[in-house]
Amino acid sequence: MDLALRKGLRGLPGGDSLARVLLRCRGVRRARNRPRLTVQQILAWADEYHARTGRWPHLNSGKVQGSPGDSWANIYEALHGARRGVPPGYGSLASLLEKYRGVRHIRHLPRYTTPQILAWADAHHRRHGRWPAWYSGPIPEAPGESWRKVEGALSKGRRGLPGRDSLSQLLMRYGRRPRRTWKIHPARHAPLTISQILAWADEFHRRNDRWPATLSGPIAGTRDETWTSVDNALRAGMRGLPGGSSVALLLEKHRGARHKHHGARFTTGYILSWATAYRRREGRWPTASSGPIPESPGDTWCAVEQALRKGRRGFPGGDSLARLLYRYGYIQADDPRVRHLDQRAGAHRANLRRGPRNRGNPAALRGRS
Repeated sequence: MDLALRKGLRGLPGGDSLARVLLRCRGVRRARNRPRLTVQQILAWADEYHARTGRWPHLNSGKVQGSPGDSWANIYEALHGARRGVPPGYGSLASLLEKYRGVRHIRHLPRYTTPQILAWADAHHRRHGRWPAWYSGPIPEAPGESWRKVEGALSKGRRGLPGRDSLSQLLMRYGRRPRRTWKIHPARHAPLTISQILAWADEFHRRNDRWPATLSGPIAGTRDETWTSVDNALRAGMRGLPGGSSVALLLEKHRGARHKHHGARFTTGYILSWATAYRRREGRWPTASSGPIPESPGDTWCAVEQALRKGRRGFPGGDSLARLLYRYGYIQADDPRVRHLDQRAGAHRANLRRGPRNRGNPAALRGRS
């Protein structure tokens, strides 16, 4: 298009360009043809933006109201690269506003000191009757500062502070607030027995028609017990328990509940018989998303697929349900699942031929050929 405009091709008069047409008809300026800037002009646009929005502009503030076709990102680039007539030495829009308008620069913030933070905390306590926390909002004695920023500087070691600290620890260390004394709830340290835990599990099963797990929440009929605390006590041997167990292991041993990591071993004969029964019921062969297996309560076709792929429950791994059915003649070579396996195997072989350095590198493959 630009060539046709320049040389007069395809019915155009010539002697023109795409940039000139866009400037003439749409007012779009090329970067090198944009008007020159002055510092006073940029500051006037920034003042107008502040009066209109209540905040100062930054890199992502969008278009400049007083300069059609310009954005604050263009202004930043001009200041950063000393372009469009802007003298060098400003570096960025933030540095310009810091120098001429006193706007705080995020990289030039004043340093904190411990006496200063304590003085702000004392003033907060006099006003509100309590000591500040990280969520206590702005600090009136230091415009632009907040207790959240103080907490972040204490924690991360910013603005002159060493780090690995917190506002509450600082106030306790300098005697502004008493040290915490934790109240130990007697129910969380009362002795437990296996029979008591099993009785709670039986009651849970009666109400919910399933056995409890670690994340099953509070235990009904108790003051402050949860299944998580019981599981921790069973594992660590606390509260009079022997240890080395868990809620799942206890229920497997005393109630016959299936443990997710101790499922019965699969065999190829079992899987093929389940697949044949599924075919008789549904008219198609099962896949990983075919749901539960009625002939094996508690098992699903997804569990079979994962066992075949990852080598669980008696299988070596590296297999799949589709490969197993194809290998024993249950599905044919024209089945879509078999074609998908062939495509994946072909891609894997191609990647092996390419080698680790050239894998997925079209330029390297062209060089090989």
